[in-house]
Amino acid sequence: MAKRDSKSLKKPDPSGTEQFFYHPQETLILVVVSALDVIMTYYLLTRDDGGFTESNPIAKYFLDRWGIAGMAYFKGSMTLLVCVITQIVARKNSVLARQVLGLATLIIVAVVIYSVRLHFQHHQISEMFETNLSIAAPCLPV
Repeated sequence: MAKRDSKSLKKPDPSGTEQFFYHPQETLILVVVSALDVIMTYYLLTRDDGGFTESNPIAKYFLDRWGIAGMAYFKGSMTLLVCVITQIVARKNSVLARQVLGLATLIIVAVVIYSVRLHFQHHQISEMFETNLSIAAPCLPV
């Protein structure tokens, strides 16, 4: 079986010039999912009950020093870094760049799903606790 080099994976542009921007749809999806991550993180960290903290130590560093805006800038910078790296990689190996974008998107989607799960799980626990308090309240000595 013949071995294929990375150049054979790159689709040539019919006009003979290189593309300026590779994989725009995948890049847009990554940016949207990253924005959802920032929104969910903001929402969880600014809840009235204060039940959540940032678990990523690097993001927590930025959060502790520059607040929620610093953490958002950090997460945005990481997304921009992945986008720039994949554009550079795509010039040599378009398939690998698409795979990196897909993997990065999948990781961030998992974080967003986890954040949504935390929100609903915490909401259910809070409601259950409030219900139990209201039931138990008449039985408490005054």
